[in-house]
Amino acid sequence: MFTALVTAATLFASCNKVETTPTTQQPVVQSNGDSSNGGITIAVVNTDSIMNNYRFAVVKNEELMTEMENARLELSTKSRALENKMVEFQNKYENNAFLSQDRARQEAERLQKEEEALQTQYNKLSETLQEKQLLFSKQLEDSVMNAINMYNADGRYSLILSKSQLDVNILYYSPSYDITNDIIKLLNDRYKE
Repeated sequence: MFTALVTAATLFASCNKVETTPTTQQPVVQSNGDSSNGGITIAVVNTDSIMNNYRFAVVKNEELMTEMENARLELSTKSRALENKMVEFQNKYENNAFLSQDRARQEAERLQKEEEALQTQYNKLSETLQEKQLLFSKQLEDSVMNAINMYNADGRYSLILSKSQLDVNILYYSPSYDITNDIIKLLNDRYKE
């Protein structure tokens, strides 16, 4: 995302060099929260800090981690038990311990069905955990965006960025600073040439 911001900034700079009639005024960057003179006011939200300090995020993340660990432990236990049964079956088969070939085949089929059931349980559990992770992400996103909208209800910030260790994203921007149509016009004008 950082590369996209750098690319957008480069595009913006090159657009200012081309003689076009922009539909938006050139913003003046500010970072003190005062937009009284018409400049862009910028704020940053560190999402790593939110994940570490927002109680909802901490509690939900711990719940998900606990559930994942319990699922992993349960499946691991069942997998080891099945492996032991298969080793036992193999030993019996090699030592001709079954009363008949038919009985050996039945036992092999039973173990195969047990293995398939375990694989189905694994897939279902993975899907359930993934759905819970997506729900948590959506709830967290909604919660953070609502808080940002409440915090910026007075419109003091024109641009609010989210920052994590290696990533920067825009959480909010004032539509008056959206230059998308200017960029599209410029791109289309250049494409005609």
